[in-house]
Formats: sequence, C-alpha cells, structure tokens
Amino acid sequence: MQLNLININDLMKKMRVIWLFMGCLLLSTGILMGQGRHKSPEDSLECLRRLSFYKENVKAGDFMGAIPSWRKAMAICPVGINQNLYVDGIQIVKRMIDAEGRVPARRSELVDTLMMLYDIRVDNYPRYASTALQNKINEILQYLPTRKDFLDGTIRDWLGRVNNEAAASILLIHMQNTMELYAEKVVDADAVMDTYSYVMGIIEEQEKTKNSEQLQATKQMIEDILIASDVATCENLIALFTPRFAANPNDSDLVGKIVGMLSNSGCETSELFLQAVTALNEMMPSYKTAYYLYRLHSSRDEMDQAIAFLQEAIDSEDAPDLDKGSYLLEMGILMLKTNNQTRAANAARQAMEKNPAVRGRANMLLGSIWASLKCDGNEIEKRAQFWVAVDYFNKAKAADPLTAEEADKYIRTYRDYFPMQEDAFMYDIMDGSSYTVSCGGLRETTTVRTKK
Repeated sequence: MQLNLININDLMKKMRVIWLFMGCLLLSTGILMGQGRHKSPEDSLECLRRLSFYKENVKAGDFMGAIPSWRKAMAICPVGINQNLYVDGIQIVKRMIDAEGRVPARRSELVDTLMMLYDIRVDNYPRYASTALQNKINEILQYLPTRKDFLDGTIRDWLGRVNNEAAASILLIHMQNTMELYAEKVVDADAVMDTYSYVMGIIEEQEKTKNSEQLQATKQMIEDILIASDVATCENLIALFTPRFAANPNDSDLVGKIVGMLSNSGCETSELFLQAVTALNEMMPSYKTAYYLYRLHSSRDEMDQAIAFLQEAIDSEDAPDLDKGSYLLEMGILMLKTNNQTRAANAARQAMEKNPAVRGRANMLLGSIWASLKCDGNEIEKRAQFWVAVDYFNKAKAADPLTAEEADKYIRTYRDYFPMQEDAFMYDIMDGSSYTVSCGGLRETTTVRTKK
C-alpha cells in the first residue's frame, strides 16, 4: 500500500538505477559470499521484508517489478533462508536476459549470474542438487551452446551425484557433446572412448533393474555415434573391451555388444573378436552367432568354415526373412568366388524372395554370374550369355537406383561382347528375336542384340 504514496516518476527513476547496477552487484563476491550472517537485527527484518515484497511481484507474474526487492534480499539474506530466493531468481534473471541480452557484454554478465544461481542451489540444497544440475544443463544448451567444455563438466558433476539414476537423454547429450569437442580438437580420442565407456557403464547398471524402450534407444544411438566416428578404430575398441571381456567373459550382453561393435568396425580378424564370438556362440547359439562366425572365418579366408556357418544362419528357424535374404545374397557372392555359379544363382534368386530390398544387388550378382560363365559352341552360343548378363544389370538399375552407376559400367563393357550382326545372320538369328541360352547348368530366355 505504501507504494501508492510514492511519486511514480521518482519510483521509475530509482528502478532504472537499480536495474543498471543489478547485474554487476549480482556478480560481485560481496553479494554471493556476503550471505550467511545478518549484520544487525535490522538486517534480519529487512531480509524478511524484501522476501515478502519481491514474492508479491512474482505471484502477480511481475518478475521485472520484483528486481529491486529480490536484489536487496540477495544482498542481505543468509544462505539457506529460503530456496525460493534462488528458484525465483533464476526466473527473474532469465527474463532479464530476454529483455537486455541483445548487448553481448550484458548478456554474458546475466548468463554468468544465472549459472551462479544454479551453483548456489547445488551447493546449499543437496536434496535438490540433481534437479538443479539437470536444469543447469538445459540452460547451458540454451544460453551457452558454444561452451561445450562447460557443459561436459556440468554433466559429469550431475552424473556423479545421481549415480545410476541418470536420465537417458543426458547420457546421450554427454556423448554428443564430447564428440563435438573432439571434432573441434578440444579433447582427444581417449576422452571420447572414456566418455563412451562411462555412459555405457551407467546404462549397463540401469539395465539390471529396468529395460525401457528409451534406455535401449539411447544405448543404440550412443553406439551409432561412436561407430560413425573415426574414433572407433580397432585399436581403440580392443583397448576398451579387452579388460571388460576378461573380467566378464560369461556376460552375454557384454560379449554380444563386443561382437557387434567389432564386427561393425571391421575388426573381425582380431583375437578379441575370435574369443568373443566363440564365447557368445557357446553361451547363446543362434543365427546371429552363426553369422558372426561366418564373418570371422571369411575374414581369415577359411572358406569351408565360413560357408558352413553362413548356411547354418540361413537355415535357422529363428532368422527373420529379411536377414535370410541378406545372408543368401552373401552366400551367392561366396559361391561366385568359389566358381559355383549354379549355387550362386540359386542363392541370388532366393535372396530376392526373402528380402525384396536386395533385388538390386541380387540382380547385379546374377549379371556377374552370367558374365563369368564359360560357354561352348558357335559364335552365337559363346556370346549369348552376355545378353542375359546385360538383362540382369538393367533389372538391377530398375530395382535399385543406387546400383545404376555400377550397372551402366558393366552394360557398356559387356555390350562389346555381343555377337556381330553378320554372324547372327549366318545362323538365321535376327535382332529382337527371342533366344534361349543354356550354359554352365543355367538356362535363361533373352532377346537377340548384335553389333553392327
């Protein structure tokens, strides 16, 4: 009620002066460290008055009007008298940033003040420290996007306080942020691997008591981030996982992750991959472990074992058709390498039946199979196979545009092997007519095309 008796012009002048100096006062050590004792009984009464005054403004939604009394309360009230002093202060300063933050120097002062208010909450209200730190992380992302080192330190502080109750979103932010620091050459590859090991360790502990979709999705995204980076070298992965495997060789989840990470990073020839995939197959034999054993033996050019394990994966009742289609395509490639064109062609056709997504690559394989055949007979019979090969390369382009560039290269190559028009004429064969090709145990009907 007393405010109504004050000349409004005088009040506005006083408030402008207060606003001008408030940022500097908040940043001063005297304000932040001076809290803790009252200088006199009058100070105690003044603290209570200012708390009451600024709170009335806040309740009314007038955060800017709360500034003078809140600033005074910050200056004279002891730490711990009321947590809302800092909770409300955070909201007040955020509005000041919106109102005054266009000037870089001023914005910097206010953002520093905002960060310090969070620190006061963290240091003096342990029960709410985790929540305060998590909110501080969100504020850093909003107001200090270039201070990635500051963000990383805050996240580590928060994770240290909450132990295994960390929110999955913060774990993901920590990994992403560390990768950005690595890209900017602020941290090295060891720091990235340390962060990965740290956050995955938290996730693995959480998985013992919960298995939420968000947790699993976060885990996959963190692994994808590492795999996509140049940090995930075989050397780094082996250094990370070797001691963990040695300590827990019977942990199927850990061993499965090691196998997957090493496989995705092309580390199948390592001793750790051999040990891990063998252990996984003993613990949990499945089409996936059979497939990994195929990859292992294939990388070592042990083709008989590789083919046997790949066939085991294909024959598994647990394997989904989409996976079987991909495996059949790989089987076809293996068979072509071993000059078993008939089996290679059968595998390619089965692959398309199981997984339509591989039609482009399967047709590319069939084109290569026909082009590799050695056919006997006259000039037409020796060259007719290239008509079929080109047919399949054209089918590959139609099924999957990603194969177009490679397919066109082969089409140009094998068109040169088409028979000459005069040779076809001698055997009463005309361009555009139908022709059945039999060669190497394979049989296809195609269209005659000749070189002029």
